[in-house]
Amino acid sequence: MNCRIEKNPGFSAAGFKNCVDTDHAYNSIPKIWQEARMNGIGDKLLGLMGENSEKVPNGILGILSGGDWGNNDTFFYYLAVPNEKETPADMEKLTFPESQWVVFEAQDPADLVNAWKCLYTDWLPTSDYILADLPAVECFYPPGHSPQNELWIPITVKGR
Repeated sequence: MNCRIEKNPGFSAAGFKNCVDTDHAYNSIPKIWQEARMNGIGDKLLGLMGENSEKVPNGILGILSGGDWGNNDTFFYYLAVPNEKETPADMEKLTFPESQWVVFEAQDPADLVNAWKCLYTDWLPTSDYILADLPAVECFYPPGHSPQNELWIPITVKGR
């Protein structure tokens, strides 16, 4: 699986917050996206994304926060987009400081599951990095973008 290390100057995102049971995440998160498409949240995110097209990662975002990397019973999953303007009243703002990331490429949303597995079974045990205390980001790019999806994992050098 292709991955790269990237330094990001920081960004903000606006999104809708969902509480997810860690043990049922692989079933719950697709349902959250399905409901978002049906209830207009997806369209609202797309409209807001168009106003912030210069930010990286630049796509529809699934942001995983507060789960202590799978060690908590629940975590928050935000349906979000990069946003540097005023956050809409029905959304929450998330702010990411300048940080370093390992970015895994995924050709389709199902491939993101493989990216998560690769992170924990292959990449982390052999790298010089540990997980940083920031949310993880799943990025879903518009049609025609290559790669189609990415998994952004915040990292820091071991021993720091």
